[in-house]
Amino acid sequence: MIYSSVKRHDLCYAVSESPVKGFRYGGIIVSIGDIGIVEEEQAVNYLSNTHGGLVEIEGQWYVFYHRHTNRHRNSRQCAESR
Repeated sequence: MIYSSVKRHDLCYAVSESPVKGFRYGGIIVSIGDIGIVEEEQAVNYLSNTHGGLVEIEGQWYVFYHRHTNRHRNSRQCAESR
């Protein structure tokens, strides 16, 4: 399962043997706040949702999401990673 954390700026995943119960936290896929980069404790970018998702294309997994730029919530940039 892919979901947004309670912090709203993290795209996280959880795993389970069942599609309806028993999910275990798997980790953070993307954090758009850049917290932790070069020992930063405060966000270096505007924090908000990512509206992200995963897709498999020809055997490769990709994550698609958007991040905020220019320290403003109305300035967004599409992003993808493999």
